[in-house]
Amino acid sequence: MPTKKSINKNRSKRKKNVLNKSQKKKMVSKNSKSNSKKECPPNMNPIKTKGDLLCVGRCPHSGGPIYYNPKLDKLVCKWHGSQFSLSGKVETPPAASNLKIKKL
Repeated sequence: MPTKKSINKNRSKRKKNVLNKSQKKKMVSKNSKSNSKKECPPNMNPIKTKGDLLCVGRCPHSGGPIYYNPKLDKLVCKWHGSQFSLSGKVETPPAASNLKIKKL
């Protein structure tokens, strides 16, 4: 059975986590400003590489999702294994055209 001291500690912890309306608005506005700088255009996904955050489109050959392989330091299609440089240039087939990339 909990003691009075433990109940009071839990209540004080809950009170500390409660924000008033103006504090919540400030947090929302800060988050929306920071997220707007780091958003990718439609149909592009963010991928974190060793040094950059890139917005990457789908594979031009198959429409497959792209992931970053740190061992190769390349972008790779999950469906067919096409490899692309970090600038989007095709390095191994079956893809024939370059990958759409935008640096953030």
